[in-house]
Amino acid sequence: MLLDTLIENTAGIPVTEVITGAYVTMVTSRNTSICATLREEFCVSKGVRDAGCLTDLDSRSLAKFSLSDNLLEASIGVCALNSAINIDNLPFKNINAKDLIFEKGRGKKLAMIGHFPFIDNARNLFSEVFVFEKKPQPGDLCENDIPEFLPLADIVAITGMTVTNHTIDGILPHIRKDALVIMLGPSTPLSPILFDFGVDVIAGSVVRDSDFVRSRVIEGASLHYLGGIEYVALLKEEYNG
Repeated sequence: MLLDTLIENTAGIPVTEVITGAYVTMVTSRNTSICATLREEFCVSKGVRDAGCLTDLDSRSLAKFSLSDNLLEASIGVCALNSAINIDNLPFKNINAKDLIFEKGRGKKLAMIGHFPFIDNARNLFSEVFVFEKKPQPGDLCENDIPEFLPLADIVAITGMTVTNHTIDGILPHIRKDALVIMLGPSTPLSPILFDFGVDVIAGSVVRDSDFVRSRVIEGASLHYLGGIEYVALLKEEYNG
């Protein structure tokens, strides 16, 4: 299980701040990290356990929240493990994941786990596009279609939120061994451990201005309008760890 491995490799660093915003969760330990806030719809009674005392936990203990069936807790847990990753010496590239998908996938079959808006006006770049969604929009496929259609793809783009919602382990076995796999989005753990699970490009975010990000998260900013972050990518072919 990917999450189990990430947790096992998470250092126990003091957690200094936990913020669960309407759209973005933020945790600070070694680094300040963000991820999408996921939660059950129409559920007002399912809060976060030990709320108010989370900074009493270290990053490894808080990372275990990622295993919770409560998506709010899982969001905090994934953010905590992200915050503890030592990113200082990782050979990041300033590559936009969207541009990489367009470059590597042109004329090929593309599969997307998650409906990324940029694909709506770019389908003609690919020979075929499969979009899988938990809540399909018109033209999308559903989770049950993954075993049939995902193995057809030459390039696969996976939202990092699949780590938070615990669907990633059911997705990876259906990807062809020769397919290029990109995990993208601010929720993506910037951990080379993902390479061991078949991911070729890790495209996530680094918080560059924590005060700026904090003020936006508290006031309900979404990931698309957050600011104060830098999008980076780590390529398996260039990693020598």
